[in-house]
Amino acid sequence: MKAPSYDIVPVLLGADLNAYSMAQAFHRAYGVRSHAFGRYPLGVTQHSRLVVFHEVPELENPVICTQVLREFAASQSGKALFLFGCTDEYALYLIDERAALSDLYHIPCPSPAVAARLADKAAFYDTCRAYGVEIPRTALFSGVPEAAAVEAAQLGFAYPVVLKPSSSAAYWRHPFAGMQKRYLLHSPAAVLETAATIYGAGYDRYLLLQDFIPGGDADCRVLNTYVDREGHAVFLCYAQVLLEARTAKGRGNPTAVLTESPDPVCHQLVGMLEAMGYRGFANFDMKYDARDGKIKVFEVNLRQGRCHGFVNAAGINVARVAVHDCLQGEAPVTPGRTQPVFWHEVPRRVVRQHVSTAADRRRVRELCAKGRAVSPFFYRPDLSFNLPRLAYLTVHTRRQYQKYRGMGEE
Repeated sequence: MKAPSYDIVPVLLGADLNAYSMAQAFHRAYGVRSHAFGRYPLGVTQHSRLVVFHEVPELENPVICTQVLREFAASQSGKALFLFGCTDEYALYLIDERAALSDLYHIPCPSPAVAARLADKAAFYDTCRAYGVEIPRTALFSGVPEAAAVEAAQLGFAYPVVLKPSSSAAYWRHPFAGMQKRYLLHSPAAVLETAATIYGAGYDRYLLLQDFIPGGDADCRVLNTYVDREGHAVFLCYAQVLLEARTAKGRGNPTAVLTESPDPVCHQLVGMLEAMGYRGFANFDMKYDARDGKIKVFEVNLRQGRCHGFVNAAGINVARVAVHDCLQGEAPVTPGRTQPVFWHEVPRRVVRQHVSTAADRRRVRELCAKGRAVSPFFYRPDLSFNLPRLAYLTVHTRRQYQKYRGMGEE
């Protein structure tokens, strides 16, 4: 494909693995560096030749963020600027502020009206029910519930249960000691105590109590897709999770996956987005329920997923997808079938030690033997003669072994 005749400048809100994977996609596709804005630096984007980091301590303030982005755009006159949110908070900010920035940036994202039906989990579950999408059995509370309301007989499902916030973005704005992405709780008393702690910290949205779907990391699934300006899904890339992160705040984030052929639920979810008039990247989390043989959908992120690097590894460059959609490139994007790939953020030995089934370990070995194993960190242009980057990877690898040592499934 010919190089574009315009100067591309990717701009990323956030500096985590999501941002780094997006920067890598743009570098692979167009040979350009990305500009990442964040409140503080993170190791994954430090010492990288792919990323120019801009530290803005008050970036979470929408007024300051808009001012910073407009000032940056003024310094890039005549260039094609592409803007992406790499966390839930920044993705929602761009949805709300797109009108104020669209004269300067290409921002492929859904409208506020569409986002309102998806971003909050309570609204998302209503939308799923309307489109016949399977979700876990769920109870909704707008404050600390009465003790009787969280008894198993009243909930309609047994303990243990999962408790999580309906609005992740609002939840993380009110930190407290022992904060987790989600909570696996074994008694009504634990539910009441945890709910009181969350609301006591300042959270003011719904809490969800959910039927815990048994099984381990390997029963989880993830879907990434992109809906273009014409309302068509350009691609869908589906993967089985092998491992998830082993930190309280990271639990639920895949750290190793195997791509596979889409399940019928993928087409159902993509059809839902198309029918709603969605635009941009979307990332779904779900889990296989062996009790009834169905896949239950947990949530959608209105952005590319944190581990979307597996999409690039499978043969779909997400940067090309966005650029061609926004600038109507020389030819439509036709990525075709995705390739089988083993994507891993953690070392291979960690995966081999912690993957639960022999069949999955065998698939990992086979893909490694075929050269279809990909880590987002081992990108030659970012490592060659880059000693600080190599030092970071050495420390990162050692930490991964420590995080997984002695830890099991939920």
